[in-house]
Amino acid sequence: MADCELSEVRVPWGRYLVAICEGHVDDHELERVSTEQGLKALVLRLARRPDPCEAALYLAYSREDADQGRVRLRKQHLQALLYATRSRQLSEALSRSKGGSTIVVVSDDPSRLEGVASRLGLGLGNVKEASCDPSSLQDLSSFRLQLLLS
Repeated sequence: MADCELSEVRVPWGRYLVAICEGHVDDHELERVSTEQGLKALVLRLARRPDPCEAALYLAYSREDADQGRVRLRKQHLQALLYATRSRQLSEALSRSKGGSTIVVVSDDPSRLEGVASRLGLGLGNVKEASCDPSSLQDLSSFRLQLLLS
């Protein structure tokens, strides 16, 4: 069972729970759960450990993109992978995340996050409130603005 750091991220428009885990999760099961959850609970494998506040924005930005009709990917959760890897193309995002051992689960629904964690064999610890520094999110925000303007 992989152990996770569980953070609560509060932003002006809501509250997200972010689990950042290190360990092995079966690729097929991870893909199956990611696809089933879509943007209800974001499930990603990454090559680097993200800041919890940044990870919450992957989901928030992807949901906003979906609401605005800006997601052109069949599997909407992959929009978040573009943000996480700062990639413009899905093939580039997949290449950048390949072989990663960091599993990120984000949701605004605690029971959904717990269900996903249980299904993937992830052990959730106690919730810690994340302190978000807006200056640390500038890179992601700048990347998103570039995507919106292109």
